[in-house]
Amino acid sequence: MTMRLRIFNLAAVLLATALLTFAGCESRPDVAQQFERYAKASTEHDLATLEALTADDIVWQLGPYRLEGKEAVLGPNAYDAGIENELVYRNARIEGNVVEFELIETNEVIRAVGMTEVRSYPRLEFENGQLKRKVGSWRDSPVEYSMVELNRRKAPLRRWIRDTHPKAIQRLVDAEGNFVFSQDNGALMLRLTRDWVAAGAPGRLTSE
Repeated sequence: MTMRLRIFNLAAVLLATALLTFAGCESRPDVAQQFERYAKASTEHDLATLEALTADDIVWQLGPYRLEGKEAVLGPNAYDAGIENELVYRNARIEGNVVEFELIETNEVIRAVGMTEVRSYPRLEFENGQLKRKVGSWRDSPVEYSMVELNRRKAPLRRWIRDTHPKAIQRLVDAEGNFVFSQDNGALMLRLTRDWVAAGAPGRLTSE
């Protein structure tokens, strides 16, 4: 009886250890799984999942912007939802905890100013199951798909908004001149772009 009891206890311990080990693996998905979850949530504008995947002390170097902390970093994701941004992730390369990939995005604003898409080459760094650092890069983007070209082509739209909707500018830009990323502002920018197009897109740049 004692021997059987000891064998049973040993089996129970081994089973419990195996279950704990399995659970531990499940709670620490590899970088490929983390990236897959992030990309899916991003394309679907699943802000709750993006929040769960983002570290509290994350840093995002987004072109000229340096965003620090979860709330600030999730702002552009919320803006993407509001503006109905369409995102495509492709050509991902994973090395250690770092993922580099090509990101293609398009929306009504991009198309309204005469472009088809914007391409960038971000880098994501994961740590302990969460996104710790993001770096956006347009360095390798063809000129016709670059953020520089998008900003150039958006100049007439910005002037029109400033001239015809001054109160909207107060919502879109803070006192220091920084753009305010939020879901409401994404929806506002989409609505203003549609109004600009309906007005004949005054000042729109033509292909050179």
